[in-house]
Amino acid sequence: MDNINERAVRDMLVKMIPRPLLFFDISVTEHCNLNCKSCGSFAPLADEEYIDIKELEKDLARLSCLSDGEVHHIHLLGGEPLLHPKIVEICGMVRQYFPYGNIYLVTNGILLPKMDADFWDCCKKNRIIVAPTKYPIKLDYDKITEKAEMEGVQYQYFGDAGLSWGHPVITETGNRNENHSFLHCGNANNCACLDHGKIYPCPRVAKIHFFNKTFQTNFRVSKKDFIDIYDDITLKEIMEFLARPVPFCRYCNRFANYGQRWEVSLKEKSEWT
Repeated sequence: MDNINERAVRDMLVKMIPRPLLFFDISVTEHCNLNCKSCGSFAPLADEEYIDIKELEKDLARLSCLSDGEVHHIHLLGGEPLLHPKIVEICGMVRQYFPYGNIYLVTNGILLPKMDADFWDCCKKNRIIVAPTKYPIKLDYDKITEKAEMEGVQYQYFGDAGLSWGHPVITETGNRNENHSFLHCGNANNCACLDHGKIYPCPRVAKIHFFNKTFQTNFRVSKKDFIDIYDDITLKEIMEFLARPVPFCRYCNRFANYGQRWEVSLKEKSEWT
């Protein structure tokens, strides 16, 4: 038991050690064609919205300059990224600015059977790892796997939502201890988001405005909850920022996190609270 407790403490404290390499997610779209209950990015609540290509290129160029074009990984996700009409251009652009490191296209897979030769050629040429999450829906994942292998594209499942579906809880009271929430968070120092020239520590902070708009709540995001990549900063400062709690952590009740059966969202407030 003592060894288990020591390991748990060690795992928590590791979250507060800055990572050596940059990592971040990019929401290619905000909306989704699946809309999962309790979605961590609030996609069921979002309007149809696509990332602006010119703004994205500017942000990528800035981060590439700060990191010398080197990343541990980048996740292209959403919403559902394959809904973006320029997803092929986006994949090529991201690899152009970050020639070193893994780039994952995280998708629900629904549109993969409809993707054309240009898409598969782009993924192969730019070493994009197609990473679908398995959902309990009518989709032939084996056939998609065979297609990726035939096209010579790297393919790796991102998870299996049919086994369990995590449900971290947010609370409007904002009375949680920030440090405790951070240390017990599975996303801590692991889910940074690039969003309109800013890096947020997790998608809940970056996308909470969708929740506020839908349910007329007042979850507050302060200037201390993100870092502006156009400020006079260094990569070291970005990595140190991601390795510590932010004020928004007070809204997250990590001890109320529980697994649930995957379902399509009914857009009810209780799915997140």
